[in-house]
Amino acid sequence: MLNYNELNDMEPAIESLRVDCAPKATGEGLIPVRSSETSNDEPCLNSSERHGSDTSQASSGRDLRYMNIATWNVRTMNDCGKLEQVRMEAERLRLDILGLAEVRWTSSGQVNTNGWTLYYGDDDKVHQRGVGFLVALMIVKTVLKIQPISDRIIVIRINAKPQPMTIIQIYMPTTEAEDDEMFSIYAMLQKVVDECPKKDRLVVMGDFNAQIGANCQHMACGKFGVGEGNSRGDQLLDWLSDNKLIAVNTCFQHRKNQHYTWCSPGGQWNNQIDYIAIRLRDRKECKDSRALRSADCGSDHQLVWMRLEGRSWNKKKTLTKNPKLNMSQLKDPATVAAYEASVRVYLNGKDVTWPALADALTSATKEHCSVIRKARKPWIENPECLDLIEQRRQAKINDFQGEECRSLYKTVKKACRKAKRKWLADLSIEADQSFRSGNTKRTYQLIKQISVRKSPQPGIGIKDKNGKMLYESESIRNRWAEYGSQLFSSNLPRHCPDEHSPEMQEPDVMPSEIRAAIRRSKVGKAAGQDGIFREMIAGGDTPSYKP
Repeated sequence: MLNYNELNDMEPAIESLRVDCAPKATGEGLIPVRSSETSNDEPCLNSSERHGSDTSQASSGRDLRYMNIATWNVRTMNDCGKLEQVRMEAERLRLDILGLAEVRWTSSGQVNTNGWTLYYGDDDKVHQRGVGFLVALMIVKTVLKIQPISDRIIVIRINAKPQPMTIIQIYMPTTEAEDDEMFSIYAMLQKVVDECPKKDRLVVMGDFNAQIGANCQHMACGKFGVGEGNSRGDQLLDWLSDNKLIAVNTCFQHRKNQHYTWCSPGGQWNNQIDYIAIRLRDRKECKDSRALRSADCGSDHQLVWMRLEGRSWNKKKTLTKNPKLNMSQLKDPATVAAYEASVRVYLNGKDVTWPALADALTSATKEHCSVIRKARKPWIENPECLDLIEQRRQAKINDFQGEECRSLYKTVKKACRKAKRKWLADLSIEADQSFRSGNTKRTYQLIKQISVRKSPQPGIGIKDKNGKMLYESESIRNRWAEYGSQLFSSNLPRHCPDEHSPEMQEPDVMPSEIRAAIRRSKVGKAAGQDGIFREMIAGGDTPSYKP
């Protein structure tokens, strides 16, 4: 039987079991806990018990009544496999939106990875600073606006209930920066907050590099801060107070190691410098907030999480894409024979019209051709890499900044680089075999993967005809409609009148002409609006071109 300390140490998924009795801002009704500054005082639980809440949260699915929002200083996204590691942690914790600091990518844009979308904004030249959002698939559909302000501020607005939500991710300079730089960033941040619609729920989160401290009597924070405050913390509190915001990860009583968000090398100092702030009027909608010690990506910062009441809302019906099927399987004689038999079964007793034939071809193809599942970086799923990543996560929980944890940081990087080199070597061997067998299409596909030439990523926002950037999704759609109407509304010549007399009629198409047209058609081309590929018609002696 777990005691109070063990219950309090569970990760945030357990809040779904007691969300109706969540603690108020005053701290009333809390389960009594014993404070501890080091993770060594954690109750001795086995792996499954220690992280049972994370596992249960991942298996139970997202609660549609609440949104899981988090912020994380990942230190850099340039390490080999770092994006996939962050994505796997976000999936394991069932996050909806994860704000990232110190992305350290150049320019701005968006990247899709296994259903998640990373929006990022950074400096155009150097790999420094940078902020972004990692957004789950269901939330991407509700994004109304994504706007990078600078390499330290990025804004996302989503359609949610009961009100739309605006989230600002920020990365403040360290205490070594000049005061003028801090004032300029706060002025930029204030302008963004002023432009936010008053009806929206506002979330400002990120690495503020400021210490509020414990026992701080201020309306902009709770009474569960840790450490000693500093001048940057006072500056942050004044700014939060002016905008009627409150740092919610100081409002809930947890163990001290669930309040610390940064640990110095060697574990000598622990500070709380990452915060999530919301409007004071929305305080009751926040059910819990803390630092999650189990989240790991090789950073010295902890992931700061918040559960907020409400859910995303998409009014429009999204079109579902048909899965990509492996049409090359129709070259196998045994598969072709089974495919033809299935088509005849689907057409049995029906008039061979085009709609009936198209349905039969589609159903038979789905039955005999497997789905192609393309992974962006399949080498990261190497069992050795996944095992080392899990070992590093366990070592981080047991002794953050310990000797074992620091050594595993290096081991994981080496293992990821080794797995990537092996993956590229296997692709090279496969490309050579494909070239020798005469499969030029597959050869060029593999060469494109091996060359690792970065394809241009879709940017964020477009320009109007005056050169002004547009970031609102509605404005972007209107601009594309305007551009299309201008492009096709020029004085183009109308179609020529029919020169043939109405008495002239073309002869019926012969079956031999259909067969010849199918033989001349190219392989591997995209399907039309009906979703029928050339390989589906020419898979064998199907009734599609029989007389």
